[in-house]
Amino acid sequence: SRGLDDSPVTPEREEAKSVGNGFTFRHDLVTPEECRIGIDFLSEEIGRRLRAKGLKCATVQLTIKDEFLHSIQRQRPQDPPSDISREIADTAYGILLDEWSDQRPIRMITVTATNLVHPEALVEQIDMFAPTVHEDREKLKKREETIDKIRQKYGDAAITQGAIMKSDIGIISPKDDKK
Repeated sequence: SRGLDDSPVTPEREEAKSVGNGFTFRHDLVTPEECRIGIDFLSEEIGRRLRAKGLKCATVQLTIKDEFLHSIQRQRPQDPPSDISREIADTAYGILLDEWSDQRPIRMITVTATNLVHPEALVEQIDMFAPTVHEDREKLKKREETIDKIRQKYGDAAITQGAIMKSDIGIISPKDDKK
């Protein structure tokens, strides 16, 4: 009754239920190109974290806040489940194009990978008439794993997308740009 307990503390870590990344931009995003740059940036980190945990996401969720901080949140299945940043970004961008039809300026975007699964628990049906899709996914996966290794060794700024470097949406600060 007094809250005294001599038993040892054993922290139990639950497995992650989602992996997300959000960003409030330097200025409101008004063009689809600016939104795509932001979504690509956010999705890169999500893919990297999923690969590090050995998980794939079966659902992508997108949260958008406008200039007045009104928000919408939508999600879409990721089929097949993936840990490839490009595929997560494509799904998130598709949600944005379908759901943000009124073209209001966007202040913040959050991309979240949910319904996480272990790859060994997945059964993927491969289409024998479209082998290039599987090969393309493998190339994307190897590319992103290579980028992960370079960033792990030399730091996150070792490889940056050109579109991010040329944008002024606040992802990279001017001091980072000069390194």
